[in-house]
Amino acid sequence: LRESRIPFDDISFEGQKARVPAHRYVDDAPHNVESFEAAGRNAVLFEASYNRGYQPKGPGTARARNWVEAADVITGDMVEHGLLLPRARGKLIREVAAQVRAGETPLVV
Repeated sequence: LRESRIPFDDISFEGQKARVPAHRYVDDAPHNVESFEAAGRNAVLFEASYNRGYQPKGPGTARARNWVEAADVITGDMVEHGLLLPRARGKLIREVAAQVRAGETPLVV
């Protein structure tokens, strides 16, 4: 993450993901999104063939078809919370898009 200049406070591997404090979670499993929503947290539901019929219940849940869309949502949150300057948002999204074009999975935290 540091090498990619992606800001983060902590990395955690947790079975009950909603216990980890975060501004927004990215997940493809509806049961995890439901636990985030039940805890009053925001999420990005990363689209997959097995979750297309799932309708998020929380107003803070966004859907993303790809990492660029997820980065758009996350960087919007970062700007809103004062963690990223608005003018840096576009550059970060372009970097994610370049990583995707290169066949890499971008790290968005």
